[in-house]
Amino acid sequence: MNQAEEARRECRMLALACRGLSVFTDLAEDGAVRAMLALLTAVGAQASEPETVYGLYHEVYRLTADKTWDSHVLDLILLGENRLARARSTLAGRAREDAARDLRILRELASLDGEKILSFVTACFEDGAWGGGVRAGNFLAPRHWPRWRLTAVALAAEGDAAPEAPAQVWLRAKREALKTLFYRSRDWSALIEALLDYYREAGCGVFADFAVFRLLENGALEGVENPDPVTIDRLFCQEREQNIVLRNTEIFLRGLAASNVILYGNRGTGKSSLVKALPNAYAARGLRLIQMKKTEIRHFTALTRMLAALPYKFVLYIDDLSFDETEQDYKEMKMLLEGGVEARPPNVLVYATSNRKNLIRETFSERRGDEVHVRDNMEEKLSLADRFGITVTFLAPDQDTFLAIVAGLAEREGIRLPEAELRRQALLWVQRHNARSGRSARQFIDDLRGGIALSREIKDGDNK
Repeated sequence: MNQAEEARRECRMLALACRGLSVFTDLAEDGAVRAMLALLTAVGAQASEPETVYGLYHEVYRLTADKTWDSHVLDLILLGENRLARARSTLAGRAREDAARDLRILRELASLDGEKILSFVTACFEDGAWGGGVRAGNFLAPRHWPRWRLTAVALAAEGDAAPEAPAQVWLRAKREALKTLFYRSRDWSALIEALLDYYREAGCGVFADFAVFRLLENGALEGVENPDPVTIDRLFCQEREQNIVLRNTEIFLRGLAASNVILYGNRGTGKSSLVKALPNAYAARGLRLIQMKKTEIRHFTALTRMLAALPYKFVLYIDDLSFDETEQDYKEMKMLLEGGVEARPPNVLVYATSNRKNLIRETFSERRGDEVHVRDNMEEKLSLADRFGITVTFLAPDQDTFLAIVAGLAEREGIRLPEAELRRQALLWVQRHNARSGRSARQFIDDLRGGIALSREIKDGDNK
């Protein structure tokens, strides 16, 4: 068998093997993998056209330009919703053999760098097929094609990137740690247990890639690339409120009967921040946060049916929940929380924030209205808040509490100012800007930190 025949056979056999995957079948749906299999098939065929091979090679290159090829294949394995990921348990017998076979095949697929593919192409096609005799250095010749590379295992370089949400950092760290094991292994089938452990801890599919989601107008979920990095230890002087919310969340994560929660209080008191801090604290225990608008409540039933079948705990987060007298969505909200014929699944809770205690705008004219059963109408509207099992009230901080929040934030940010000066500037900020609140304290610290950094840069510039 000559070199060209051997190259064609190797390409053809690998393409056929990949089409025989029985566990990681979802990889075939990826565009780059489809292009790669088509490329291998084209190179392996006796009567392939050079134009076809040229186009497919560059299509693979374009589709994987932002990452290495082996990293792309591993991301598909780790984030895919395959048979192994859905099982999330120890495999034995035929299922384990199928997974082991697939992983050995996928290692061969992932090991294809540009140089290896071009060696196949060069062996199978003569230079004249690319118009090589027209002029020297013909850019269509394989020697001028761009090469993709495989991953060189190395420590990531440190930089001054913006702070990331701890939940996203944890998910990525779990994924990268396992990918490093795969990069260094000659036998991927030996890593089945490590892969199962990963699926059990981080999950699979989009829920292994994101900890926070938003619900779109069409009812689909979209992962949030850059969720709020706020953590519970950065929320000062709300110990009472935190204890209530965290206790209920802990009950929920343990699979016990937990309550829907309404977080009520003045603006800027940390209601939303506390909810957004939950995935950063509990992503490793399977908690995922889904933000939805009150106008998307119509998707609630379909969403919860989908979530009920998943092995995660979901908090549906509705920010600034309130209704006016013309809106009727509150009736559907009441039924969804409690009172409908279809029970809310045990892995879903609703956490809502509001600046309005009773959630529905009520006017004095309604109380004096001409409806026969005015009291009944009022009770219907006021009962929405009662459907939340827990109401947590957030109070605006007094001056001492506000200054304690400022001091805590300043310490966390490494700001070194005399206590009296920090107090003076903080009170001046309140007079000139917003009222006392946790949000106002954060805004003051951000402005103070920026001003200190600006002064330092100007001073350094003057000294040059």
